Amino acid sequence: MHRVPSARLAAAVVLASGAALSTQAQVVLPDNGTSLWQILDNNGPYAGSFQVGDKLFDFTGYDGGNHLADQITIKPVIFDNPLDGIGFDIVMNLTFDTDDLQNPSQRGDDGAGVKFNLDYTVTVLDPTLAINCALLGVKGTASGNAHISVSEDYVGTGVMDWLMIQDDASGNEVTSTKMFDPVTTLDVNKHVDIFVGGDDDRPGGGGDDTSSVHIEYIRQTFSQIPSPGTAVVFGAFGLAASRRRR
Repeated sequence: MHRVPSARLAAAVVLASGAALSTQAQVVLPDNGTSLWQILDNNGPYAGSFQVGDKLFDFTGYDGGNHLADQITIKPVIFDNPLDGIGFDIVMNLTFDTDDLQNPSQRGDDGAGVKFNLDYTVTVLDPTLAINCALLGVKGTASGNAHISVSEDYVGTGVMDWLMIQDDASGNEVTSTKMFDPVTTLDVNKHVDIFVGGDDDRPGGGGDDTSSVHIEYIRQTFSQIPSPGTAVVFGAFGLAASRRRR
């Protein structure tokens, strides 16, 4: 487990490295969150970006439509030890079943449900830290011909991730963790597919069916370590202190 350096040691590192914490003003995401539509509104207070802890999230692409964006809440997530994870939940609380097959699809195919892409950039505002791990979590249920699928690409790291809930009515959160080389800025491309189809195992199939899907939230957090440059400074600081004790 990584420890947060004491204020005195952190100050020494900042002075030695010539770095300083970012003072860039950002809108901090409130504890109860806000709608995705409000975040994406270029004329609103967020204008596409928000801050959680020492992380800046800049939403750069979304194709799910305004109606869905207004139903989605983005809520901040900060673990007890912030080094273990900072990020956000995509809270949806949406349910679809085969009755929805009678309605015009929001998906662009014969199934019911929704699907969308969300692209964003996460930036570490503390120059002494770097992201080296991403956690993806999904909480929901799917029964019959239904599924929840979330995939994403951590651009430039060579790492991708994918989670699916299918034939699972437990409602337990499923998670996946991916490691990569430390970075201070990371682009993420996320694809969400929430699907329910008919009982003949084809999208839009007819007949009496009880297939259903419910999505509660999708969680995305990033854990971090001292940045490589900071580690060098820590090493030099420790060596100098050791020589002084001699």
